[in-house]
Amino acid sequence: MQLQGPSANQVPPLPPVPPVDRWVFEQPQPLAIAIAAVGLLVGIAMLRGGSRKAGSLALLVGLAAGAGVFLAGTLIETPRETISRLAATLATAAADGDRPAVAALLEPDARVAPGQSRLAGLFALEGRERIADEVTRLARFGLGRIQVLETRAALDGTRVGRCQIRVRALNNEGGWINHSWWLIDWVERDGTWRASKITPLWFQGS
Repeated sequence: MQLQGPSANQVPPLPPVPPVDRWVFEQPQPLAIAIAAVGLLVGIAMLRGGSRKAGSLALLVGLAAGAGVFLAGTLIETPRETISRLAATLATAAADGDRPAVAALLEPDARVAPGQSRLAGLFALEGRERIADEVTRLARFGLGRIQVLETRAALDGTRVGRCQIRVRALNNEGGWINHSWWLIDWVERDGTWRASKITPLWFQGS
């Protein structure tokens, strides 16, 4: 079954990703390949021109620089990547009814804020403990599990970020039920990111 997506004004775009974050840390493969290829081409050209030492050096520098960029992107997790990963973890824990995992990812004064959807009023909650309790209660209905289809993240400061997450709900037999978009606000304190606000943006059919 084809998933019907929301209109653009229901899921507003987030600010663009800084080029350095995207191409060096989050998607380093194209840049790493380009750097290595330039070094290879320059080195081969110098070797053919008779400059063995300079050509060999260009080859080594190009390959080393390309490998360095790739390793940096692989080993370093940016804040955007962190909150995207945590958003998926929070969504999965909520669907599983894992109360400790949900509570660990929430700020003490976290809240679920009403959004624009007609169903949003069902999710107005305040406080980490109440949210965790409600998630556990809902999971007892045995609605099944979820799949994270997409995440989009942006930083509004060094310790503040937002992540939009799109999830698909499945029943216990793995059949498709529905899909929805959520906005999760994140705050970093003492090196740990926690969700401060969760807003339902769009539900299919609502």
